[in-house]
Amino acid sequence: MLDEDGDIKPPSQFWDLGVIAIAAIFSSCIIGLWFFSFKVPNEKPPTEMTVGIGQGSTIHPTLPPADPAPAH
Repeated sequence: MLDEDGDIKPPSQFWDLGVIAIAAIFSSCIIGLWFFSFKVPNEKPPTEMTVGIGQGSTIHPTLPPADPAPAH
């Protein structure tokens, strides 16, 4: 590679590339931890449900989830 004056550039030092690589790894770890630790708060299920569109729609209460039958 040549620089602006036409002289041959010295090769990049290993440490220069190492610092960039370590910074990239550290940044990706921080982003990954933030992404996977983000939790959606628990929300209660709705108590009413709208059935239909427009004037014909009605509001019905939602039923609680049915308990599974006990095993004998």
